[in-house]
Amino acid sequence: MKKNNWYVITGAPHSGKTSVIKLLEERGHKTVAEAARVYIDGEIAKGKKLEEIRGDESLFQKKVLAEKINIEKQLSPEEIVFFDRGIPDTGAYYELINLKADREYLDIVKNYQKKKIFLFEPLPYK
Repeated sequence: MKKNNWYVITGAPHSGKTSVIKLLEERGHKTVAEAARVYIDGEIAKGKKLEEIRGDESLFQKKVLAEKINIEKQLSPEEIVFFDRGIPDTGAYYELINLKADREYLDIVKNYQKKKIFLFEPLPYK
């Protein structure tokens, strides 16, 4: 397994992940936005509507996984980086839509290693 200095912040929706990522970025740390947001923003910039982007949820999740893989390939393992969600999150979304994980995803997750993964608990909704 390839060692790196990457940290993943993951967890329930509205648990503060993105807020913490923004705070880390403000304090000068290298951060990576949630890949689904990056993908959606890129597609909207091409003129697509959200309904079109998310119309085929299986295809959408595969595109987001490809985005995650592409992002990681561009980073140095020596650099300290904080991610808003990580590749294993894809498995939860696959399960949510009853999509069977393919061999590529399983191989990636089997060898997935980060310096540390922070799992945020749900916060009370107000």
